[in-house]
Amino acid sequence: MPVAEPPATNGFWPQVKAISGWPETNEDAVTRLAAAWAKGFTAAGQTDSSGVATAWADPAGAAFGAKVGKLGQVGAALGQTMQQMATAVTVFATEVAATKNNIVQAVTPNISVYASFATLPRGAGQVTAQSLVQQVGADVKGLIDQAAARVGATAVGKSQGPWAQPGADGVGLGRARR
Repeated sequence: MPVAEPPATNGFWPQVKAISGWPETNEDAVTRLAAAWAKGFTAAGQTDSSGVATAWADPAGAAFGAKVGKLGQVGAALGQTMQQMATAVTVFATEVAATKNNIVQAVTPNISVYASFATLPRGAGQVTAQSLVQQVGADVKGLIDQAAARVGATAVGKSQGPWAQPGADGVGLGRARR
């Protein structure tokens, strides 16, 4: 189950989220996707064409066997690349979960502090509450930006093989909808 957003108690989190955003990525689904990629493409590389030569012992069978053998080689190379991508995507999912947990830990203790400002004289309470919202919003935005920098630094430039577009496979943890 993905990490849940902090509670909206007293309206504190919605105000903070308007400043900072929240990573909308479902880290569990991303982890499952990475595992499926690794498994599926690894299986494609395990094609065994050795029996074709004996089962289909004419020029057409030899040609087919050669093509299947090349397909197995391409599948194996693609499997290695997809394993690398799966590893990078798993790192991304782990970073998303850690960032969400850090956000919850940064916001939750401040909900009661925010609520306590309602007991202050009206003007002072509002100014102090908004100051807290701004500070926590900036802190949470910083957590997201730092995570994005970490994930981007580990993912960009991993493309390999004839289908590669250098740098095209970078992933980010940018701020989400507000």
